[in-house]
Amino acid sequence: GIVHIDASESHMINHRHMDVFFDSPLIGMKVAEQIQMEPILLSWKEGVRDYHSVFIVPIDSNITLENLDGKTIVFEDEESTSGYLLPRTHLENIFYNLKSYKLKYLFSEDDENTPIWVLEGKGDLGVVSNLDFEDTPENIKNKLKIIESTNTIPRQLVIVKSELESKFEIKDILLEMNNSELGKEVLKKISRTSQFSEIDKEKDLVEIRKLLEMIN
Repeated sequence: GIVHIDASESHMINHRHMDVFFDSPLIGMKVAEQIQMEPILLSWKEGVRDYHSVFIVPIDSNITLENLDGKTIVFEDEESTSGYLLPRTHLENIFYNLKSYKLKYLFSEDDENTPIWVLEGKGDLGVVSNLDFEDTPENIKNKLKIIESTNTIPRQLVIVKSELESKFEIKDILLEMNNSELGKEVLKKISRTSQFSEIDKEKDLVEIRKLLEMIN
């Protein structure tokens, strides 16, 4: 059957009875590797194809990613893709080891807390997704600035069983759904999906593969 599964439900997957599911790219690819499934499309959630993390500091700060020695960074939590894993790989790509004594970090436990903690001085800089930063109240956002952005990752993937004979028919149906009123109505029921689009398995998944290597 076709199933929508979000991150909180992924541990309940019984792959013997599942042909298709939609999920965040990190969880989706982790499941796909374990049970012989593969991504076939990108799922645009709430009209968004992809997203990234942004590093934020107070607007009058002179901090850059080149002068983080001794600074404290505010992450969300250890399981957050945009609030920890993606920015962590970005930092490590520019030679920062988070376990080094030169860079301290803490967890705000909520993406809405991170900008506030930065303004309150609990940390020198913070990371949130660009989508969450856009939704930050103006009176807070106006006191912050973005100093760096990570590479993008897909918002959500469509994963199918590799041996599924009808996977190409399913792909064609999903790609056409936003072209009819009935299709648009169905899309609204699939976790606020607005459309599906083709996936470039190399380009679109390169950052996800880096994250999987880090957490495996």
